[in-house]
Amino acid sequence: MTGLELIAGAFSIAQGVTGAISAIMGAQARSAQAQYNAEIAKRNEQLALQSTASQIEDKQREQRRQIGSIRAAYGASGLELAGSPLDVLEDTATEQQYDLAKVEHTGRMKALGYKDQQNQFEAQASNELAAAPIAALGSIFSAGSSLMKNPALTRV
Repeated sequence: MTGLELIAGAFSIAQGVTGAISAIMGAQARSAQAQYNAEIAKRNEQLALQSTASQIEDKQREQRRQIGSIRAAYGASGLELAGSPLDVLEDTATEQQYDLAKVEHTGRMKALGYKDQQNQFEAQASNELAAAPIAALGSIFSAGSSLMKNPALTRV
């Protein structure tokens, strides 16, 4: 075996080792990025829930003002809160509850979407780390295969 053949074999081994290291480091980097994305999705979920709670509080204040205005208008006109005026207030209160439920539902659905993203990113992070040894082993096998195809090394 000549010196060039030994050098070629060494390069083939080095290629396998560096490929394996690269596969592991790449998987770790992708896993870290996916974990970061999961943290961002978790933060977005929390922000969506906080924003929804704030929107509900704002809506409730607005609705209390609306009911107060209706009552004041009835009082100024001399109407009693019975019969039709009471029906109007009840209908208004029912619609207001429906509006609050829509705001809450929309916010919860948005938060749930972020929670789903978080779960997907966490799974991706885990899968990247699980696949790293297999990719590294594939690089080593590929280098070994190249080494075995070298005619100088297979001569007896």
